Amino acid sequence: MTPNVHLQEDFDQTAVRAHSEKLARLLKKLEADDPDFLKDYIDGLEGRAKTDLKAALDTAQGRGQLNEEQIASVIKELASAYIIKRAPVRSETLTVIPDAALRPFHQLACEYGINALALESLNTKSPLPQSITEIHEEGEGFLPIHLRQSPGYAMDLCDTRRNFTQLSDEKKLAFGRLYLELLATAYDVYPAPTLEVDPLLDGLGLHTRFSPQNCFAYPLGRIFIQTLDLSYKDFIETLSHEFAHSLEDLAMFSINPYFQEWRKQNPYAVGIGDEKMQENLRAAALAFSFNTASAEFARFKGLCEDIYEEGAYYRFRPIKDNESDDEQRKINELYYEQLRERHANLYECIITKSFNAALDKIEKISDPLNVFMMAQNGMFKAYDFIKDTLLPAIPNSERPAYEAVIQGMEVNFKKADARDATYHDRMRLMGAAFTSLRTMIIDADRDGYLSVGDDKVRAMRDLCSDISSDTDKALQLMAYKVRKALSLKARTPD
Repeated sequence: MTPNVHLQEDFDQTAVRAHSEKLARLLKKLEADDPDFLKDYIDGLEGRAKTDLKAALDTAQGRGQLNEEQIASVIKELASAYIIKRAPVRSETLTVIPDAALRPFHQLACEYGINALALESLNTKSPLPQSITEIHEEGEGFLPIHLRQSPGYAMDLCDTRRNFTQLSDEKKLAFGRLYLELLATAYDVYPAPTLEVDPLLDGLGLHTRFSPQNCFAYPLGRIFIQTLDLSYKDFIETLSHEFAHSLEDLAMFSINPYFQEWRKQNPYAVGIGDEKMQENLRAAALAFSFNTASAEFARFKGLCEDIYEEGAYYRFRPIKDNESDDEQRKINELYYEQLRERHANLYECIITKSFNAALDKIEKISDPLNVFMMAQNGMFKAYDFIKDTLLPAIPNSERPAYEAVIQGMEVNFKKADARDATYHDRMRLMGAAFTSLRTMIIDADRDGYLSVGDDKVRAMRDLCSDISSDTDKALQLMAYKVRKALSLKARTPD
């Protein structure tokens, strides 16, 4: 026997021992988590599969004759069967689950490998990890705040929304890019994904990554839309859907050590949110890696060790004439029920609704009459609150100071309600009155006379905040309309 043959035999035996030890670790883990799993699994096997498993168990104990490849196959089948049996399954009452409840199954799959059936189960049957919802709670929640901080800007968006179908393609595309910039700002991630039109797309929209040379500088990728001949609703929902896919890839890049190193060298080139956002992106990346086609992501090397590198994305494709109804249904189910599409379909609605609700609010307060009527309704509630809740809680020694502020409020209310008051004066006076009441509530809470933990007190404080904000925004919008009208007049020739 030649030396090379001896070396090969030694190598083979070393590989067998390594896989046998790996199998032993897996068996120990499964036994600890579910003592009956192995017995039930063996009882459910037949023929060659049962023989191979028993041989693998003997090999792990030093008595079998299986080779490295056979043991690896048994390991993968065992891990897959365990995941299919024990991993959480979504239902009508379980749509979101803490990451800690899913992570053990993801880590098991990363360490031991799984077959296509177990991968499909994780991708299509698992609930959404909570980290995904928290990514959106922070970003989507800031979107209306960002718009209300720039009411004139938001008013222009309202005009665009109202006249969308009459816009030129150039203006629609510009609006789409602006919308993606707004989302990126709200989520505190940048640069925003790019947007282009591609009439050859099979569907309305598509998200893709940039090439390896540019992907780190543009981790949110590229968005393509098939046509601009869409309703406003379809246009915004498509962009919101694809933006959700952008966040998925950003999550994957956030755990890439090469990307982290590149960010250190280019600290201002890319933004991926605050620490909480980054933590949630990293947590969500593990789940998204199972639903990311490894062949596509293979170009982007450097993923961390606990990521799954053999993920699958189930693509939608037209149904072939020779396919049965069951095959057609299976194709559609895999596409729509996979994690990435469930995530994007859910949040395209939530993001769009949040954006439209913010614009609806701006449109409402752009009419000062609406704001004045809301303030009038609030005024009656304020009088009742002062009489029934605020003044009875204030000690006699402190009451004069509060009563002086209340008298000032009453003066403002009466001036605002005067027939000859302009809308500008009404907004200013109502805003000042409710700001005074809010300040009194905060002071009374600080001094222990009232508690904002009480529902009635907290509701009045929030009402004061809302009316003060709305009157201020109404004033800004009135001034913006005047400036815009003067600007248009200056550009119009006599």
